[in-house]
Parts: sequence; structure tokens; C-alpha cells
Amino acid sequence: MKKLTAIIVSLSMVLMFGLYGCGSSNKAEADKTAPEHFILTGEYSDNLINFTEISDDAEVVMWDAESEKFKESELSEETIVGNFTKLSEKDENGVAGKVEIVPYEDKADFWDEDAAWIEGAGIDSDPAVDDETGEKVFSAEYRIPMGERILSGFKLGDYSGTTDFANVNKINYWSDNDYYHATSNDTLTMLTGYKTYLQTTSWTCGLSSIASVLEWYGVRDGLNDLDLAALRGAKDGDQFARGTDLDEMVNVFHKLTDLGITGEWDIITSDDKDGAELLYDPEWIQNQLKEGHPIIVGWNSYGAHYQTIIGYDNMGTEDTLDDVLIIMDPYDTTDQDNDGYTIESYERLSSGLFTMDSEVSGTKFITAAPAEGWKYEQTIGDGINTDYDNAGVFTDDNKMSYGKTAEDIKKYYPDTEYLGDNGLAGAATGGYERSGDHNYSPYYKFFDFYNMESNDTLKILTHFKTLQQSTEWTCGATSAAMVMNWFNMSEGETDVSLAKHRQDGDTGATYLSGMEEIFTYMNEEHDQDWIWFTNKDLDDPEGEESYIGDYCLQAGTTEDWYGLIPYLLENDIPIMIGWDEWGGHWQVIVGYDDMGTPDATQDDVLILADAYDTTDHNQDGYVIESFERLVYGWYSSYDEDNMHNEFIVAFPKSQHEDVVKALDLN
Repeated sequence: MKKLTAIIVSLSMVLMFGLYGCGSSNKAEADKTAPEHFILTGEYSDNLINFTEISDDAEVVMWDAESEKFKESELSEETIVGNFTKLSEKDENGVAGKVEIVPYEDKADFWDEDAAWIEGAGIDSDPAVDDETGEKVFSAEYRIPMGERILSGFKLGDYSGTTDFANVNKINYWSDNDYYHATSNDTLTMLTGYKTYLQTTSWTCGLSSIASVLEWYGVRDGLNDLDLAALRGAKDGDQFARGTDLDEMVNVFHKLTDLGITGEWDIITSDDKDGAELLYDPEWIQNQLKEGHPIIVGWNSYGAHYQTIIGYDNMGTEDTLDDVLIIMDPYDTTDQDNDGYTIESYERLSSGLFTMDSEVSGTKFITAAPAEGWKYEQTIGDGINTDYDNAGVFTDDNKMSYGKTAEDIKKYYPDTEYLGDNGLAGAATGGYERSGDHNYSPYYKFFDFYNMESNDTLKILTHFKTLQQSTEWTCGATSAAMVMNWFNMSEGETDVSLAKHRQDGDTGATYLSGMEEIFTYMNEEHDQDWIWFTNKDLDDPEGEESYIGDYCLQAGTTEDWYGLIPYLLENDIPIMIGWDEWGGHWQVIVGYDDMGTPDATQDDVLILADAYDTTDHNQDGYVIESFERLVYGWYSSYDEDNMHNEFIVAFPKSQHEDVVKALDLN
């Protein structure tokens, strides 16, 4: 349970969790100040350094390289800005009584900037990292070294990208490609040799992404994510440990120039005039990569989070539904190998949302390139090798029949656009459905989820049939239709006919209230006995640790802290979830694998029935998702009345009286 509290204020979720009081006025003043270790200083004014007030009678000393001693000094822009400061001897209000200064030009002599690991660096972190693991993980050739200042000073942050991982010996659900050595070819544009940087705190994902960019251009000069945090500029009433908005990301690059650490930068962002449209242009992305320019993106992955696009594979097709992005992820803790690389569907990322300070926008991006002196030639080779051991099942035996869906579209929504030759639209469009399939995909592992059975680690609804939505907006109704089919209670209804009976039949997103209307309709029209509960029935509907009965929504399979999701699956009940996938989408949880590590959820995997399953190279209607990336980034921005933890669980009461009793649903 400790992880819940830590991670809710973690990553760049600090950007968005204002509704939970993160950084609010009741937080101890000392917590708002800079850590008591050496950090680069970007500005000094009004006796304030890195959000830390300095006492009027503070002791101030500066390192003198000639004598190899600290000598008495004074506070001024000349002595502070652009140098490293350690602020210590803080009182109960966080006011520092001592300032130690190390000049920038002396840093390489003062600390080992290339230190990959130091004995004991992870012993006090939560989770702890032993020396054997730390040496192995952080000495890899693809890893940017944290350096001695982090390892011996700050050490590793609790529940950060450097500690919160669970690697497994054999990768199961995720492909395990060597992206560091991967080369470009006729379909893949790749930044070969791009190194990864794992964030050393829970909130420095954007700054860690910048650190990786600086390393790529050869100008990082030993700086770490906390150094870059000090270059963002001040925010009135804010604190040092906080998430980073796009303007502050730009500030960091400008400050590096102002301090003479780097040259000038050519910067393009999504906030520029017409900039927001660039991410929707796959050719622009590929051209940026061909020029050697990584692209930092901010979107709701694990809550609001920054990652860096370092590769793009168009799979040799003109359409983008199958296109794959290779990502440098500073919080790469959930794909069972924390090498700092992950993949993402281009369409899902570009259609995603970014929630900051409760304001919702599309996916943000920034690309910064040296204004002068940068020359780049792609490394051309074989790309990512086809995985001939990864054979998929491409029949539709696991799918529900579309039945009279085409007739219902004509009857209820005759103005539906982009109909295929089967009279359907959306993911079910004839000629479009399964057009993104790729057997032997090197990016997505294939499984026969339809016939898969539960075992010691996996709980799955065997023979759960899937359905693709027949319009661009009926994902909610399609999810409901799949659940009805699971319980053999469909009564011939289609996603379209169900949609007609919620929200006055209007087109557009289905809200939680609309999902409830669908099951009310089934009870009244077909004399069924559906009973349901939603996140609003939890003891804390939008909280970080939410219960119904004895079961916690955010928990896994720990014996004395059992999760609601695995409990329901054990009772053969699927869970319909609404969240910001695809910019707003409903899916159905039909499986959960704890990977044999019940006390840790970093490696846990969800299997979902997805009504718009067009991007994972096998449109069988199933997708996989990290358990943690769902529960710690569970936003439904499309539903203003219900923006967090949105779900509905519906089942026939007569078939599950024991669940009704256990959850007190009467």
C-alpha cells in the first residue's frame, strides 16, 4: 500500500494530481526546498536558491581548487548562478543555514561524472536496489551514467525509474529487442546508439528526457535530471520537487545556452503556431529522426509523463494504423526489462491526451536541435529482425458476429460516414479491419487469448469473444455488447442498437451514466436481471486507494491486500473501463497475470478486449496493458462528471449472488 501514496505523487503525475493536494499548503515547508546535495543553480535572487530561502547569517563557503579546501565566500549572482550549490542546516521552515559552492569548472575534479554505480547507492531506497542488481542494470553500455553526485549524494529516489522495476529472466508478454544497436532500413528510421536515462526521482521524467537528448548531442557534460530541474525557472508559490510543463522544458534549453554550457538551440514545440498539427504528420516525425532529432512527447502514459521518440517504423504500408514508435522511457518499469526502451502505437500516442494542472490537451511535444554544428548520417542496416517464432492466430473464430449491425446503422444512424463494403464503419469497416495485421511481428508478441486458460499466475476469462466497434464512437456500447455476450444475454442487440438507448441516442462518447442506461434498458426491454456497480460506489471514488467491500481497485494479488480486478476475474466477471486511451475509450478487462510476483505489481499484465484493436499487428480484439500504467494513469477526461477511475461492472444477479453479498450490492 505504501507504493500507492508514493506513486500518486510520482512521475510527472505531480503535473496533474492537484486535485489530490500534492504540493498543497499543508505540505511541510522544508519539503518544498531543494534536496541537501549539490545541484546546479540557474538563478539567484532575494536570498533564494532553488526554492530554498537562505538565512541572513548563513555560512557561505566556496571550493578553491588550488588549495583543495572550501573557503569563505559570499552570496551573489556571480558566485551562485551556473555553479553547484549544496543547501544544508535547514530549520523547521526549510531556511538553509549553510551554503556550499563548487564552481562549474571544477566539477569533473570534484566528482566522478561517469560513475555507473557506487556500493550501497540503492540500499536505503524503496524499493531497495542491491549492489549486484545496480551494477548490472546501470553499467549497461546503453545506459547514461548517473554520476557520483547522484549515487553518493541523493542516491536513488523512492519509487523512481531507478528503483521501481521488476525484471524477469524470460520476457513473456513484451518483445525484447536490442534498440540500442538497431539500425535504420527501408521501413524503420532509428537513432542508432541512443542511450537511456532513468529518472532518479518520481517527478523528473521531463528532465530525464532532456538529459538523454543532451547526451545524444554530446553536450550533457555530466548534468543530471536534478541539475536540469534547477534550470526551469521559478514558479510563484511552487516548489522544487514538481512536474515540468512544456514552457519549463523550453526554459531549460534556453538556460543551458545562457549559462554557456551549450550553444543555441532550434526549438519546435506543439505550442508553436500550427505546431500541434505536426505530431499528426508521420512524415514530419520520420524526417526529424532522419535529421538526428529526438522528439520529447508528453502524454497520459502512467499519468502525465514525458518520453522520447527515437525510432519510427512505418511497417512498409501507407496507412498508419500499424506504425510503431520506439521510445526512450525514463520510467521504464513495467515491460519486465528496465532497459529504458519501450514501444508505442503511433496512432494511440498521437491521438492521446496530456493532463496538466487539471487542464487537458492533446499530446505535447518538443524537439530541440543545436542551431549550429550538428551533422548526422543515419546508420543503415537490417532494422529490427522479423521474429519468425512469433506466429499469430489470424482467424476470426474468437469474434462475435456483426449480425444485423449494418441494418441498425441504416435504421438509426443513416448519416454515418466512411462505411466499408460491409456497411460498417469504425474498426469494423470492411476492407479496413485486419489491414494492419503482420505475422511474425518483431514488436508485438502474439497469444491465443481466446483459448488461454487460467494458471497459478494468470486469471483469464477463457473463450471471451471480442467485437470491433462499427462506428467511430460506439466503443462503450461495443464493450457492453461483449459483456452481454459473455453472459449469453445479448438478445440480438448490436453496439448500434444499444447506443440508441443511452444519452437520448446521441452520437459521441458514452459517459458512465450512459453505460448504466444501457443495462437499465436491457433489464426493462428484455426482462433481465443485470446488477452493476461503478467507481462511484467505491469508498473513495477518485482516490488513490479505493475499496468496495474488502477489495481495493489499485491492488494486485497480495494475500492481505487483494485487488478488485483479480477478485472479479476469479468469479468470471469482466470489468468495463473508460480512460484516456485513444483520447477517450472503453475497453473490457478479461485477464490479469501477476507474473508470480504477488507482492509487486510493476510486472503485472492486463489482458483487455478492445473494440478498436487496430494497432498491435493482430486485430483479434485483444490487447495487453501494464496494470500499473492503467491504475496510476486512469483518467477519463471526456466525462466531466467522472474523470478518474471510471469503470462499470455489470453481471446477472442470479448468477453471482455470492459476489453481490461479498460486495454488499443489495
